[in-house]
Amino acid sequence: MTNISGGSNSNSEAEGSNGAAGYADGGIAYSGNTDFGLTIADCTAAIAAAYLNRGGAYYETGEFDLAIADCNEAVRLDPGLAIAYKGRGDAYLGLGEIDQAIADYNEAVRLDPNLTIAYKSRGCAYYGKGDLDSAVANYNKAIELDPDFAEAYLGRSIVYFDKNKRDTDKAITDYAEAIRLNPNLAIAYIGKGTAYSNNCFLDIAIANYTETIRLDPHNADAYFLRGDAYMKRGDADLAEADYTEARRLDLDMFGHTTINHNIGGDL
Repeated sequence: MTNISGGSNSNSEAEGSNGAAGYADGGIAYSGNTDFGLTIADCTAAIAAAYLNRGGAYYETGEFDLAIADCNEAVRLDPGLAIAYKGRGDAYLGLGEIDQAIADYNEAVRLDPNLTIAYKSRGCAYYGKGDLDSAVANYNKAIELDPDFAEAYLGRSIVYFDKNKRDTDKAITDYAEAIRLNPNLAIAYIGKGTAYSNNCFLDIAIANYTETIRLDPHNADAYFLRGDAYMKRGDADLAEADYTEARRLDLDMFGHTTINHNIGGDL
């Protein structure tokens, strides 16, 4: 589905998001001939792609139920459209219905074993379910298919850094690779900063949080975590300034005075 858990330029995704015009052109071309079967097939595919694209738009606005409804129509019209199952899986994941999401990702990769973004999304779903080994396996597959898939490295790094699997060195390596592939991936700097902060490399952590803020000046988490790092380093004034900015950006971030916040938590 267009822009649903994206990050890859796979041919299958391109067909799902941009294929409507091509199918429609094919239908128009065939309509001048007598092969109405091909005309109908192309028009049906165009309609399926249109539902898929609209479902993607609904997903982006957080209207997951409507996204699922449109993906259902796309699947009904074109049962072999792997990207539609992937898109519906993303919408189910947005609703927190993890098992249904995984079922759709399974069907997507059955139909198209090279659909890189489906493995990435399935990795995210398994992580949400607490199955860390399956999450890593899916991110590994996504990276195998597309070694330049920054978001797959980011996803795997989050799993590595999970408190139940804690492998900080692997996490930092993956965060760094995600950043190398996509230097504008702000969330990767947050993860990398937190990994360094937990290892007490505070200056490196602060530099990473600062880069997140440069890329995303409205990221309250980055200010909050940089405040934690400053506090650990003994720079109370700088910490308080960052906590204040975090509170300004997100009034719900603090339930009590910033100076007493329990620093050093997990990302």
